[in-house]
Amino acid sequence: MAPPRTRVALAGRSTELLPLLDRLQALADAHSLAVAAVATQDQRDPALRAALERLSPAPEVCLRTEEVLTSIGADVFIVASPLVQRHAHVRAALASGCHVLAAAPLALTVRAAAGCVAAAEAAGRALAVYDSGRFSLDVHMLKWATGSGIIGDPAYVLDIAFGAEETSPNLCARGDPALHERLRGGGLLLARAVHDCALLRFAVNDIVEVSGHEACLEPERIARGPDGRVRARFACSAADTIAAQFRFANGAAGVYTRSWAGRGTTLPHRRTVWATRGAVDNDALFLDTGARRSLQEEWKAHVTPVEVERLFPRAVTDPLALELSSFFAALARWDRGLQTAMPHHGREALRDLATAWAIAESGARGRRLAVQEVESLAAEDAQRDLNAHIKAG
Repeated sequence: MAPPRTRVALAGRSTELLPLLDRLQALADAHSLAVAAVATQDQRDPALRAALERLSPAPEVCLRTEEVLTSIGADVFIVASPLVQRHAHVRAALASGCHVLAAAPLALTVRAAAGCVAAAEAAGRALAVYDSGRFSLDVHMLKWATGSGIIGDPAYVLDIAFGAEETSPNLCARGDPALHERLRGGGLLLARAVHDCALLRFAVNDIVEVSGHEACLEPERIARGPDGRVRARFACSAADTIAAQFRFANGAAGVYTRSWAGRGTTLPHRRTVWATRGAVDNDALFLDTGARRSLQEEWKAHVTPVEVERLFPRAVTDPLALELSSFFAALARWDRGLQTAMPHHGREALRDLATAWAIAESGARGRRLAVQEVESLAAEDAQRDLNAHIKAG
């Protein structure tokens, strides 16, 4: 008789659920999974209904997360809820005995995320995040370049972009006004900087000190219709621009800038790492010999087939599929008593969030901050209104 499948439940909007359901269906047999239930407000979405009908057996569909936890139950809960609700759904799932995989950022504030981590550790349940910034080919190539010695020791990191065609000068980011509303979890810090800090921490080194500032350069945003005409205007309460200086644990320095603004011209994304014997500039590798090479080709020439299979099993390169597969593989070891840390586990997610929030906290205090000050909740002035809003006591 086949062992029972791991029962998976999900909560979130259809836009978040659709890619998850697609990957879970593909991974179901390899990891012995069954989607048991979905909690969503988008029950009538045709694309979501079609995705659910492709699953066998068909999962239960509920309106509220609480219904799934109390009436249906699950072994694993994937929390793709809006950011202002995410920590509450994580805590509720942990309290019900579920292992939890949540969208990154783990929570709206560091205090809320710390509460999730503490709850997971107290319950003895696994907690991790997806969209962690740790599973793409580009990230693994950069990590190889900075860690293999081919360019020496990283000394200076430049990670900058200012504006984009879809947001500049004052267009609504991703067509979603919530991204510009602070109390709804909007702002570039949460929408972008958490992911970027996670990537830099993983690929270069841990970030230990931050000096930064955030601002709203465009206090009004517009949304245009298909004909190009303005169909809506709304005020913005969340920052659309971030500038920061980082100090890494190995002594390297860094500059980070992102913006959804930009009148007149924009600055395309550039990520450069200068080291003691060379540099990486986006997808190019530069050596002291004067040689310029393709980072990808050099990575392919040096990495063994065993290492490639470890990073991308069965030639899968989709980051979301890899994150889900990694989580369920680690969970199988966990349930056998081998509670090894996942590469995207809760404490890493907490540190990622604290590093990003250190940008705003540094600006609020007018001085450079150690990330540990933010992670330990010694510095949370810039988050007080959000903590009160979500009751993250």
